[in-house]
Amino acid sequence: MFVFDQHGYPLASLLRPGNADVGGDAARVLRNLFKILRSTWKNVPIEFRADAAFCRREVYQVCEEFKVVYFIGLKSNHNLRCLAKDLSDSTKHEFESIYGVLPQQDKTAWRRKQEKMRFSSKAEGRVQEIKESEPTSEK
Repeated sequence: MFVFDQHGYPLASLLRPGNADVGGDAARVLRNLFKILRSTWKNVPIEFRADAAFCRREVYQVCEEFKVVYFIGLKSNHNLRCLAKDLSDSTKHEFESIYGVLPQQDKTAWRRKQEKMRFSSKAEGRVQEIKESEPTSEK
């Protein structure tokens, strides 16, 4: 987790293993940070933006405790999709009326291509090694 001010100046960071849960540690770090900020700037509006990994009750509680406006992404779920269906359908219709229908794309094609490149067999050599060993043609 990295925290920056509006000018991109780093205020705090929290490094953790990629498989560690972010919720509790994030709330602790935010609480400490907000205490420091609020001790100096009591009435300055503070906004917190985060992705769905921070969609946790503890994070909401800390933001509300320190009167911080928060914008936190939500993980997709059935109820959310149902609530957004009408808006999503009308937006799709409006887009298609302006730009036409987009062709459907195979959602796994990109992943298969990337995996094929990354996991080529030892007999073939790695893709990077193959590209590096090919003679370059200069014009």
